[in-house]
Amino acid sequence: HLSRSLPQACPFVVDVYAEECQPALAAISLDSASKMTSSAMYRSVITKGEARTVKGSENVVVYTYRNEARVSSVIANKSSHKVTIHVNNEQNKNCVSSRAMIAFAIEVPPRTKMVCQHIMPINERQEWTYSCVESILP
Repeated sequence: HLSRSLPQACPFVVDVYAEECQPALAAISLDSASKMTSSAMYRSVITKGEARTVKGSENVVVYTYRNEARVSSVIANKSSHKVTIHVNNEQNKNCVSSRAMIAFAIEVPPRTKMVCQHIMPINERQEWTYSCVESILP
């Protein structure tokens, strides 16, 4: 049963090729797989992105992956205590954040990773600039 109306639909095609087995695909809710989805996102951004420490703590690392269509960032808190990071997108131009705010705070528990945000251009036909500043809140 599909609950999406046509304007909300996002059609796509998945081609699966296998030589040694009979592959099977199953559609699942993202809610039920949120841990797996988050873990895959962390690995992708950390593997493909650039790493830099947040000023004031070498134990807090922001990994940023950029391509032509989006920017994704993951915060890794390697310390033994929670940290609160202030994220400021005021210098971004022609961008929208998945957090829907220009500036926000994100609490990262000890020894964990969290998706900070995804950034996309508002108008893909115009130039867009990503310039985010993260800082640790006391």
